[in-house]
Amino acid sequence: MNKSTLEDHLAKSNLEGGRTIWASHKFKFDYIFNILQKYFIDKKSILDIGVGDGYWLKLCNKKGLKCTGIDISEYLVNILNNKYSEIEFINFNISQYSTDKKYDIISSLDCLEHIHPNEINNALKNI
Repeated sequence: MNKSTLEDHLAKSNLEGGRTIWASHKFKFDYIFNILQKYFIDKKSILDIGVGDGYWLKLCNKKGLKCTGIDISEYLVNILNNKYSEIEFINFNISQYSTDKKYDIISSLDCLEHIHPNEINNALKNI
């Protein structure tokens, strides 16, 4: 039996209709990307935490960055891994995720405010 979480439900609502939160943020991501892309020139990799619909990593991938995204929603990670074969999406809660892998850039747009106060210190330590 497939477990369903609140995060999976919200991701599905954003991707399949009903909620338009992620779609409404694209102009903001375009704006941020246009300002920051000059800093990406000598960078090779990016880790994004809380990937939304993958739009931010799609922009970064077009700049030649090796992109990895972490999200708490298993549903979302499965959808995005099928949609963007050139980007790696991993299902993890950042407050429980730790790796020795290094990234040139770490981003987290509109995500940290959703982490439970009891878990924020672990999340920031892992980042």
